[in-house]
Formats: sequence, C-alpha cells, structure tokens
Amino acid sequence: MKKMVMWFLLLNKRLYKKITYIGILLLIPVFVAVFAVASKEPSGIVTVVLAKEDPQNALATQIIEELKSDTLVVSFQENTPEMAKELVAAGKADAAWIFPGDMQGRIKAYVKGERNSVGFIKIIEREQTVPLLLSREKLSSVVHKQVVRENYLKYIRSVAPETQEVSDDELLTFLGNTQVSGELFEFYDIDGNKRNENVNYLTAPIRGMLAILAVVCGMVTAMYYQSDLDRGIFVLLPEKKRIFAEFGYQMISAINILLFICAALLISGLGTAFWKELLIFVLFAIGCSLFGMLLRMLFGGGRGMAVLLPLMTILMFVVCPVFFDFASMRYVQYLLPPTYFVNCAYNKMYFLYIAIYDVVLFALCFGCDWMKTRLPKMNHLSVRKVRETV
Repeated sequence: MKKMVMWFLLLNKRLYKKITYIGILLLIPVFVAVFAVASKEPSGIVTVVLAKEDPQNALATQIIEELKSDTLVVSFQENTPEMAKELVAAGKADAAWIFPGDMQGRIKAYVKGERNSVGFIKIIEREQTVPLLLSREKLSSVVHKQVVRENYLKYIRSVAPETQEVSDDELLTFLGNTQVSGELFEFYDIDGNKRNENVNYLTAPIRGMLAILAVVCGMVTAMYYQSDLDRGIFVLLPEKKRIFAEFGYQMISAINILLFICAALLISGLGTAFWKELLIFVLFAIGCSLFGMLLRMLFGGGRGMAVLLPLMTILMFVVCPVFFDFASMRYVQYLLPPTYFVNCAYNKMYFLYIAIYDVVLFALCFGCDWMKTRLPKMNHLSVRKVRETV
C-alpha cells in the first residue's frame, strides 16, 4: 500500500511538471468563467433592429420594450427606421422590424378585417434564414397579445351592446383581472425530473466541451507515458505488469482533470446531483484512461498520436452530442467517451452503457497488450522448438 501511494505521488509530481498539462488544467476554470460571463451578455444568434415611425407612439414603445426584455435567442437593438435599413444593408444587423405610426389603429383594422389591413409591421431582411423565420414567432407572440385585447373588445361589444357606453380601459380591466395561473408547458428530463426551460444556449454545450477536453488530456497523457517508457522510467517493472502501470498513469491524470471539471460544473451551477456527478466521475475517468491507452497501443504515443489528436478532437465535436445530437450518428457516438459523460447527467441508462463501454475498452486494451507482448514470445518459443527438433 505504501508503495502504491509513493507511485501515485511520484507520477502526480511528474504530471505537474508538464507545462502543457498545467495549461489544460488552468484552461478549465478560465473556459467556464468566460462562458458564464458571455451568457450574461446579449447572446442572440440573430440581431434585429427595432424602429418606430412615430417615436411618441406608446403602443409601439410598449411592444419594443417587451421584445428587448428577452435577448436569449434574438439580440434586439433600437434605432430610427432610416438607420435600421442602413444597418441591415451594411450587414451589421440581420433584420429590421419597423412599427407603423398609428399602431393602435392598424391593429384595430386588422381585427375588423378591413381591406389592406394585413401586414402592418414592415420587416426588412438581407436574406431569409431559419433563425430569422423563428425570430418572427417571438414578434407574433408579443403582437398577438395586443390583437387579443382588440378582439376581446370587438367581441364583448357585439354580444353585449350596452357596453358601447363603457370605455375601453374599463373593459380591459376585466380582461386583466381574469385569474389564469400556471404555464401551458412543463419541461422534464427522461427521468421525470422537472427542468428549467430557460436554458442559455451558450452554457448548454459546456458539459460536452469539457468532456472532450478530458479525452484530449487522456490522449496527451498517453504521449507522456510513451515518452517516459522510451526513456526507461518503467524498465524495472515486469513487462506483463506495465499495462496496469499505464492504467494507473492514465487514472492519475484523469482524476486530476476531472476534479477540476466537476468542481467547475458544480460551482457554475451546470452540474447535477453530487452523487450522480461522483459516479460519472469514476466511470468516465476509467473510460478516458482506457481510451487513451487503446489509442496509444494502436497508433503509438509519438507522431501517430500527434497526428490523431486534432482529427479526433474535430470528430468528437461533430459526432458527440455537444451542440447537436444526430440520431443517424448514434452508433458512432457510442464509440467515443464524451457521449457518456453528457448523457449520464440526464439518462440513468447511460450508467449501464458506460460500465459496459469500460469493460469493452479494458478487454480491447488487454487484447492489444497480449498481441504486442506475449504473442511474439510465443512465436519465438515455437520457432526455437522447431529448430531444436530439426
């Protein structure tokens, strides 16, 4: 036991002497902090300029203020109609929404179905894109509230003529006092736990990106191990025990990197329950370690791994459910460790999947080690026996 503790301390010390390893560890809190700050800034995927033909129009001002209160998906700016057109033309904005001077009158005409009353808000776009199409849903939801008010006034006066003598404000008071509580939609994860629907799309991929960073660190550690192996650091170890030494080397690295990752996730509020993160920590650390070992055995820990590193990083970003989850790539996702780190947080079945994944990786590593070390010896003994027989 004392010898194992000594090995742990010595190998840990060697890792912390590597500048690149220290850089990866320090990158984690910086990475999370930058995304946390960025998430508090206007973070829309499209920019829309809001403009009023009449700067004094109270209803248009109210609608614009309501639109500007939510910049999660769309970043809103306010300007004059002329400047809004120029910003779109210059490519500094994706669209401009220009509200008419007589906003109240145009809505009333729309509700009454008067001729040429449709399309009273002018939308200017350089090109039609999916995000811009989706952004119009936000505009429709806000304007629809005003349309409902006018529709209510129209209906109540048609069924109750005596209300003709009552002012609009008084009738709208009854509409405002209607007791309607709750939300139309509730969001749950696959385990039935209620989730907050207001998830910032900037912070959502952090978990997957940190998982990729952990796997990259495992590949870098494999290169460190190969360098130490070539320098004779493990020459006193029996050859059949080196696979366990390499696993320990990788686990020390994985434990360090995942401690930083889990702490960053929990502190930033992006983590799950503590017990769940702890179990993910153990299973994912084993998976990262074995994955790095397997790649080193297949491609070597020198130039082969150096060439593979950027390619594997790009592959994980594209295939794993970091930004998008493509069902057509599901079977490819199962080959890469970040898939399990991301999905274990929301789906308990992935705890079983990652346990199976770890067992399969161990079998593959053991098989590769056997073929590289023991099989050549067996062939050598067979040749020797044949020569002796001859």
